[in-house]
Amino acid sequence: MKNLQIDEKLIALWGLKINNFKLQELSKHFQLSEKQIKRILKKWEEQGFITYKPGSGRGNESSIKWLINLENILIAQMKQSFSLRDFRLLHLLPSNGFSNPFYSQVSNLVTTNLFGSKSVSEEILTFPIFSSKLELHPQRFNDAESGFVIGHVYSRLIKFDENNQFTGDLVHHWLVSDPNVFQFYLRKSLKWHDGTTVELDEIVKCLLIGFNLEKLKEFKPNLISISKLNNSIIEIQYLGEEEELLYVLARIEMSIFRDSEAGLMGCGPYTIEQLNVSDMMLQANDSYHLERAIIDNVHLVQIPSHLNRKSLLNGKEMDYQVVSEYAGIFSAYIRTTELLKTNKAMMHLIREAFCYFSRTISEIDHLKLPIYSSIISENANTEVFLQKPITIKYCVNKKVFVDYLVEVMHLFKVNVHVVHVPVTEAVTFDDLFIETDIVIKGDIVYPLRGYEKFSNKCEESNVKFEVLELYHSYREVIYPKLLKVSKNKIFGYPLLSECWVSI
Repeated sequence: MKNLQIDEKLIALWGLKINNFKLQELSKHFQLSEKQIKRILKKWEEQGFITYKPGSGRGNESSIKWLINLENILIAQMKQSFSLRDFRLLHLLPSNGFSNPFYSQVSNLVTTNLFGSKSVSEEILTFPIFSSKLELHPQRFNDAESGFVIGHVYSRLIKFDENNQFTGDLVHHWLVSDPNVFQFYLRKSLKWHDGTTVELDEIVKCLLIGFNLEKLKEFKPNLISISKLNNSIIEIQYLGEEEELLYVLARIEMSIFRDSEAGLMGCGPYTIEQLNVSDMMLQANDSYHLERAIIDNVHLVQIPSHLNRKSLLNGKEMDYQVVSEYAGIFSAYIRTTELLKTNKAMMHLIREAFCYFSRTISEIDHLKLPIYSSIISENANTEVFLQKPITIKYCVNKKVFVDYLVEVMHLFKVNVHVVHVPVTEAVTFDDLFIETDIVIKGDIVYPLRGYEKFSNKCEESNVKFEVLELYHSYREVIYPKLLKVSKNKIFGYPLLSECWVSI
């Protein structure tokens, strides 16, 4: 039994903790036809996982009985695969539905096999990324973990140095030839990861696409043109100030890439190879146009974000350490709808509730620090209650924050319907406000500080709203104790191309 290939749907079924069910409900849950569900259940019965008794007649309940303890089988398989440094099974595990002792055993196995002495050497660095899903297209990512990987694979015209000053990346220097006319002089012999030449037309194409992204639409009206003057100069006519243009060009979304049938290709300090669903290998790019990375190989291992980071190392003598890094600000965007504009008492109560939520968020997670400092009125009217619930969309990965927000709103007797939107599933700012009164979202911190007038500008939207800054968010980053980290960071993570390992 332990050598059988565990199916992701089998794990999901175990997590549901059901014995009796209606076939149509299970079909809807797995997004499969009832015929497909029957076939899968019969297969698992033949393999000895369950016994399956179909319901007699349409709409009647079917039943299953587990013949094995799936948690024990998974632990046995993880022991074997983790010892070979294969962590793919981690990505089959849901965030709930299994016992607490099971998750503790999983954490111990990860600790033993991932953070042991084998993970630190002069030849290869193993670096954990806490994410269940990475989006490695530079124009589509929404989370810091994806941005961290992208920042090592792709280059931009401009980047930030360790003092948060603009410096050239693909360009050697730039000049302001006339007001609103900026000329960028490219470095010689720019190469893609496959060794072919980076053409100026490819760079111009990426820049034009970047300015049309939803995330950057507030800067699009200032763009007049992007053109190639010759084989080494790109000219940009831009109505905004120089600092603003450089900020846009330094953003990860403005990375330069080649999109072909073989996939995306960059020209950054590292090439990337997808080893399997959970593992990637970064290899130093020998043709990189700037100083070659000191660390030759970086093994990136994805770990589901619901595994507690600190518990993985807590009380254990490991070669890794946990470091808290600044991640950004979460704010509430309150839509000034007629419903709220005409009910001042309700608006006041909502602000009071958010104030309490902000002040107490650290009790839920010590990595969240309050910002909103309004004083709660002693005589706040707690009798205000709308018949129609206020809809709130909360863009955050951990559902515990959503549950706590609901608890606070009910404490203040605010009738709400809170929708949990994982960060990786977030859509455009305007789309978030469809049939929504309030949106809570975080602003990703770019590898820059001191440019808040641009980074906090917020997308110009057709939606009018009031903004309440709720809390600062920090994240725990795990990396080797022997890793020497430079000041330069990408979304709070070390810029690995400027780091080295001291053995």
